[in-house]
Formats: sequence, C-alpha cells, structure tokens
Amino acid sequence: MSSTAESTRTLDILANQALPRLRAKGSSEKPKAGELEAFFRNGGSWKEIFDASDVGAERNLVADRFAVENISVLDVGCGRGFFSFACAAKSARVTAMDPMDGGGRAGWWDEFKRSSAIMGHAHSVCGIRASADSVPLKSGSFQLVASVHSIRNFGSVEEIRGLVREANRALGSGGRLVIVESDVNDPGSRGYRAFYSMRTKLGWELELPTGDEMASFLEAEGFGDVSQEFIETDLDYAPIRFPYDPSMPKGMADEYKKAEKQLEDEVERPPRICIVSGSR
Repeated sequence: MSSTAESTRTLDILANQALPRLRAKGSSEKPKAGELEAFFRNGGSWKEIFDASDVGAERNLVADRFAVENISVLDVGCGRGFFSFACAAKSARVTAMDPMDGGGRAGWWDEFKRSSAIMGHAHSVCGIRASADSVPLKSGSFQLVASVHSIRNFGSVEEIRGLVREANRALGSGGRLVIVESDVNDPGSRGYRAFYSMRTKLGWELELPTGDEMASFLEAEGFGDVSQEFIETDLDYAPIRFPYDPSMPKGMADEYKKAEKQLEDEVERPPRICIVSGSR
C-alpha cells in the first residue's frame, strides 16, 4: 500500500478512526491538523491505517475468512470500497460493483478510483457500475461473491433474491456467496435498533431480512453448505450516518432526531454482524 499523505473522504474515515490508536500514548482525541502528514513522514503507511481502523479491521475479519490468496472476488454494492481493499490486500483479484445511484453518492466512482490508487490497489481492483440483480459479467467468473453492509441500500427484498440468483450464475463450481449485515435485532444494541428502525420508516434503508430469511434465499437458489454466523466485534464498522432531512414531516423529523440522540447517548457496542454464506 502507498505511503503518501494524499487522501480522500473515504480514506479520511479510516484515518480518523486509526490515528488515535496509532499514537504512542494511545490518546483517544480526534486527529489534529497535520497529524496525517506527520504520520507518513515518520514512515507510516495506508495499510497500517486501514488495519488499525474499525472499518478496516471488520472488513479484514470477513476477508480473512473467505478471500484466500489469488482468488477472483466480486464485491457487490462496494460503496466506498472498504471490503474490496481488504480483499486486494490479500492478493485477491477484485471486481467492485455498485450502481452508485442516489443516497448522496454523486462523484463516488471518481473517489473510489482515487482511493484505490492511493491505497496501492489500482491494478488489482476494477470498478464497474451495475446493479446487484443484473451482473454484466460472464457466468462462472468468480470464486467469491460478497455483499458486505450493502443490502440495507437495496430497493427491495426481491433485489436481494436477484443478488443471490446472479451470484449463483457468476460463481464457478465450489465458489461461495457471502452476505454480511448488521444484526439490527441484536438485543445488546437498543440505540442502533431505534436508529435503523427510523431510517427504515423514512424509506432510506431496507428493512433487513433475518439471518434465517437470508439463508432461505440461498437454499432456494440451490446453494449448499448454507450457514449463519453472528459475531460481536465491538468495532464501529459503519460509522457514517446521513443527517435527517429538514424537509421531512415535522413529527417524523422529531422522531428521527430523537433516535439519533438515543444512538449518541447509549453506551453500547455496535450491533453484532450476521454472516450468511453458502457454496455453489
């Protein structure tokens, strides 16, 4: 990975989480002006920052389980590219796919390319613009298809079913589909549950299927060895929250702000993650 202080909004997310942990004294204060540049002057690298951040550590956890060296990976709903970067660091060949349509994502592809280049993955990560239920790639092209913290942004459960169907086609024999999401029913994360519930009411995120429901989607498409795993990470793996829209109805805006405040006030770990996977 690169050793340059050049950054993007995506990489700033990683640096803001990692730099306090990488300080000699382990201070938890937010990074100060010039701290990133000083980190690189002292021999630091983006790999260190990625690995020390909550976002990077959680994506590494998933990649370590499934993205073995030299396999071909399709990252469906890649977003900012965090899981793509985790796989690329393991010498996987990654195709990162996302429609990048809406949700304040104007310009994200350009940022994705810049971030990938700065991280040193320009030659191992290829980005394409497409939807999960219509993959414009050859059948049997991949050994791993993954959707990591992205199905919440799908338009419907049918689109999730479409992802599973297309993954079955895109995977070669013995390939694996992996879907990772927050377990919003986690009883240890009341504030997060309230926040996600409000975003669902607003239509900003899909009401997530349970692990059992997602497993049934895989089984219906003929996947074998279907499993569910719940992991408590204590990592802030999805820290970005869009603010409420002042144009929404007043009652709903008040409820949304209340949910945000509860999320800020609750002293709790983030929701555990649910990993559902199956083999072709």
